[in-house]
Amino acid sequence: MSAEAAKKEGPLRPLHHANHCPLAEELIRQKQLRTEVITLEDMLAQVRKEYEMLRIEFEQQLAANEQTGPINREMRHLITSLQNHNLQLKGEIGRYKRKYREVAVDLSK
Repeated sequence: MSAEAAKKEGPLRPLHHANHCPLAEELIRQKQLRTEVITLEDMLAQVRKEYEMLRIEFEQQLAANEQTGPINREMRHLITSLQNHNLQLKGEIGRYKRKYREVAVDLSK
């Protein structure tokens, strides 16, 4: 090898040798990255499955709530009607008690 050829290849040999170790490190990093990607893909699939289950449950609850809405309105209306009827009955009871007392007083005379 001539001096000129040694000058040209001289710097390349240490770089090539130095690049060999980073190449191994690069492969290790790629394997780690691949492993991490696989793990993240598994987690993503798991989260998607959980999301789908929650979405289905939500839609079922929403449908159930839509069905109970009219029933709840009807029940509130019924309760209000019964409360009004109770007030009317209490008023009648008061009137009958007053009439009873008046009749009792008239009979005692």
